[in-house]
Order: sequence, then structure tokens, then C-alpha cells
Amino acid sequence: VGAGAGYAGATEEDRTTTLPADGTQGPVADEDDPFRDFDEGPRSRAAAHWWGILIALVFGPVTWYLVADGGERVSYALSQNLESINVMGLVELGGGLLTLVILLMAARWSSVGSIIIGSIGALIGAAFLAVPQIVDDFLSSQSMIFDRLGQFGTNIFDHLVADGHTGRLLLYGVAFIFVGVVSHGARRQGRREERRKAALGL
Repeated sequence: VGAGAGYAGATEEDRTTTLPADGTQGPVADEDDPFRDFDEGPRSRAAAHWWGILIALVFGPVTWYLVADGGERVSYALSQNLESINVMGLVELGGGLLTLVILLMAARWSSVGSIIIGSIGALIGAAFLAVPQIVDDFLSSQSMIFDRLGQFGTNIFDHLVADGHTGRLLLYGVAFIFVGVVSHGARRQGRREERRKAALGL
């Protein structure tokens, strides 16, 4: 009875819940905010970018050489005898495939490395086609570097010239650029999809 009497004695103003001036309710509780997981801003991806660049700069040239040299060995062996098997060439091709997988996996973490190594390859490949004489003069002036590496240096020089003059180097570069672009776009699309699902409560 006392509680009822107290309620009856309260004024209408006391019993009315006070609302903000604009008529809206107070701040939404954190558990009702679908975007609470995104309020802290994006996490730093500097480490992923640096690792991606390092992996691309190391494994990019290695992949190119293994594929180029292995393919040349296998092609030469088959040109002499279709039934012959060049084991070293097959090993190099297998190693090139492995390092290519590493490059593509690194592109999932960061697209920067693929774009950088692709841009370098595309620029060198374009130079071979646009100003071949200038590139040839430059390589000739640096021939002592290849000579110091012996047969390995000779192979690098021959494969570089062959891939440059045929446009394959330009093609490789453009392909890696688009690998990075697609990887970056897929990552952004994934983040947008996560936000959409969070907003819908999925």
C-alpha cells in the first residue's frame, strides 16, 4: 500500500521519462552496434607489405630463371631426341613451379610485392621492345658482371635477351601486376562483405 501511495503521490513530471530534446533515444548499447568490431580502424599491414616485397624481390628472379633455364634444357633435349629426358631441366621447372606458388601465396598477404616485381619486369621488357639498341649497348657495357659468374652468368644473359626480345618478359611483368591488383581487389571486397554481413546480423 505504501508503494502504491508513493507512486500516486508522485507528480506527472516525475513519472514521465525524460527524452533528449531531439526526441531520439540515448546512445545504442555496444552489443546492439553491428559495426563495433570495425570501430578501432584498420590494423597496420606494414609487416605484411614488407614481407611481401622481400619475398617478391627474392623469389621473382629465381622463378624466372628456373622456368627459363629449365624450359630451355627440356626444349633442347627434345629437339635432339623426342624420347630423351633432361632430368636437370625437369628439376628446374619443378623448382620454378614451387617458387611461383610461394609468390602467389605471398600475394594473398600483400599485393604490393607482386605489383612492384611486376612493374620492374614490365619496364625492362618494354625497354627491350621499345629501345632494343640502347638496352643491348647497356648489357654489353655490363658484360664483365655476367662473365664473372661463369656459365651461370652466360645463361642469365641469354635468357634475359631471349625473353626480352620475344616480349615474354613484358608479359610476365604485366601478369604479376594484375595478380597484385586482383589480390588487392579481392581483399577489399572481402572486407566489404564482412561489413555487410555484420550489418544484417548474419
